[in-house]
Amino acid sequence: MIGTYKERLSDELPVLNGSLVIDGEECRILDMVIVGFGARIYYDADTVMVPQSCKHINGSSNDNCDTPVEFVTFDSQDLCNPDGHYIWAVCEDERIKSTCIGDDCLANNESGFQGVYP
Repeated sequence: MIGTYKERLSDELPVLNGSLVIDGEECRILDMVIVGFGARIYYDADTVMVPQSCKHINGSSNDNCDTPVEFVTFDSQDLCNPDGHYIWAVCEDERIKSTCIGDDCLANNESGFQGVYP
């Protein structure tokens, strides 16, 4: 999905104001709602596609669905999963990483699959 966005729509990935540390590296949180809109356009889908694993966290600038209200006419938080565990981010050299958030994870603030899905 992220690769499709970069390849077909824009080489610059949409990021939110928030950041987090993954593997000791400061990373910018990806706006998966905007990426999902891009996938919707490319795949001619009826709905915005956000990965089921994207974790919903109350507050702003702390998860992948904190899209500013001027870009969407709905609550973008509804697209993230309260049972999800992962936050996707873009790090140095535009590398994409995910990190698991919560007690169910084998490790927090480390990249990659951490033994739990979604």
